Amino acid sequence: MSYSFFQLRLVGRVSDSKQGPMIGCGATGIDMDTLTLFTIILAVTSIVLAVVSLVLSILFYVWSKRSNEDIQKSAIHIDHNTAEIQKLFDRFYSDTFGIMKNTVIAMQTRLFANTDSDTTKVVTTAEVSTVENNSEPLV
Repeated sequence: MSYSFFQLRLVGRVSDSKQGPMIGCGATGIDMDTLTLFTIILAVTSIVLAVVSLVLSILFYVWSKRSNEDIQKSAIHIDHNTAEIQKLFDRFYSDTFGIMKNTVIAMQTRLFANTDSDTTKVVTTAEVSTVENNSEPLV
């Protein structure tokens, strides 16, 4: 008769009645009390591991929920700061190009107002300052 590895068979001992019946895989016999103790230890270990895994899964869920809430708060804060930076940039952009526009208009006004119409000679800044101050040229 052949048995597979997982099949257990009961082997009776006639000569030693203290130890009781033997359970074995094939020809190898193990004391039933030792096997029972080993099974109980494995069952308790399995239950402890199951409880530990359950506790860890709950802890990871709570931690991930807190982390998610913190990330959402940070995202809202970043969104608010980005909007503020955009407003500042728009203001800076409009101010900068407003200043540039005013400068170009002033330069064009000065340039075209002080141009000699016969020779198209541009009046220098020294000549402009003498006209404005009614003083001698600095050149």
